[in-house]
Amino acid sequence: MPFLAWIKDFTDELHTTFANIKYLQGCKNKYFDKLIKIGMPYFIYPFLMKGMKYFKDDSDKLNKLFQIMEILSFRYKLINSRSDIVSRLYPVLRQFSGDVDNLNADVQKTLNDNWYWSDARIGEYLNNNMYENSMVGYVLWEYEHIIQPVGYDSSKVKIIKQQIEHISPRTADSEWVAAGYEVNGDNMYTEDFIRDWLNSLGNLMIISGSHNASIGNKPFEDKLKSYILNPLLRQQAEIADFASEYNGKPYWGSYEIDSRHQKILEFALKRWSFN
Repeated sequence: MPFLAWIKDFTDELHTTFANIKYLQGCKNKYFDKLIKIGMPYFIYPFLMKGMKYFKDDSDKLNKLFQIMEILSFRYKLINSRSDIVSRLYPVLRQFSGDVDNLNADVQKTLNDNWYWSDARIGEYLNNNMYENSMVGYVLWEYEHIIQPVGYDSSKVKIIKQQIEHISPRTADSEWVAAGYEVNGDNMYTEDFIRDWLNSLGNLMIISGSHNASIGNKPFEDKLKSYILNPLLRQQAEIADFASEYNGKPYWGSYEIDSRHQKILEFALKRWSFN
């Protein structure tokens, strides 16, 4: 290619890229908004730029592209592996020529072939200690959106000083045997409970800082009343659907946690599946 023609092609491509970046700055798309909330990884931009080159004015294809990239970004952030994802995705990017269905299949195959961000690996992470995972709030907000009644837009709800609440509190004390939580004969959590349930999705919930401070390590009966009275999030009121009764009082143990956990897990595996 003659040098002047190469310069013209280069400047045209550069102009298109900057125009597309400007377009993204004002883009109103729910999956693109979610990408921003996650904290979009740098390697997502080339996929967006290339996709927009082929179908910038096709809203359906653009929405599908954003959705694929949101799933990819979520998996990358959830796993947070030191393994190099960029080199593995580069062949997918090179052969992407505007077919979003092929892109979806190629990204899924690449992640599954490399295990680190595979379907099975996602399930393992969601099943383990999620309290210390940076994506726990995002998972619980996405879960909130699907359990809200029709017509209620939970994306507009703002939680002041958002925190992640442990329904069964993080620490035990001598009064817990009558307080509605699962403890052993010494009024303490068992090692199995701490390992399998204390920090699982089923025992975690979004809450405001002031609400969290007000309930602290109170008996489950008191916590449950405060959840039901909170009008903002359905996931708080929903705890009553999973709680049981022991000695005439509300009870929250491993069985109750597991029941809620399985519901959130089923949602999450479907929500961030490439299928």
